[in-house]
Amino acid sequence: MSNILQSSNEEMTTSSVVTTYQLRLKDAKQTLRLTLNQTYDDDYINRLIQAAYGECEDFISKDIALTTNTTQIWDFSGDYIRLPKGNYNNVVSITDTDSNTYTMDTTTLRVYDDYFEFYLTSSVPTTDPLTVVYQTGYTDDDTFPENIKRALEIKVKTYYDVEVDNYSNLKSTDAAERLLRPYMASQMY
Repeated sequence: MSNILQSSNEEMTTSSVVTTYQLRLKDAKQTLRLTLNQTYDDDYINRLIQAAYGECEDFISKDIALTTNTTQIWDFSGDYIRLPKGNYNNVVSITDTDSNTYTMDTTTLRVYDDYFEFYLTSSVPTTDPLTVVYQTGYTDDDTFPENIKRALEIKVKTYYDVEVDNYSNLKSTDAAERLLRPYMASQMY
């Protein structure tokens, strides 16, 4: 019998760690018209890149940076898993507290804008917790959309150019949002 994660007897907790930011310091410096030799603001620019990712990811409700997520599902039993994260990349591992490993049936994987779901190849007896480690976001330059990269660059430039008037910042925000809008999660669950 399948067990849907949204049932009232189950609880999920998720922790996430960014693995890779695709917009690199050298790209941001080029956007800011700084040379690679101008290193006095490198730490500051790296923090601006992280802030830009946070704002853009909040806007589209999905991970952009490659992110490793660990979800613990309490009171789980069955063979069906649904995880509320968009921009699915891959499942790394599925284990229980006794270090038993479980395998995703890849033929049942369904990926949607704001969640993904799959069946396991075998049923799991009730366990506390079942731990699923998976990645979301873009893995490399080949899959990283240019429009998202441009939106991130606009955000970094807007943050860096604090002396620019509010009207220009508003136009930059509008431009970034127009670039990101096609990637927004539809949130249909």
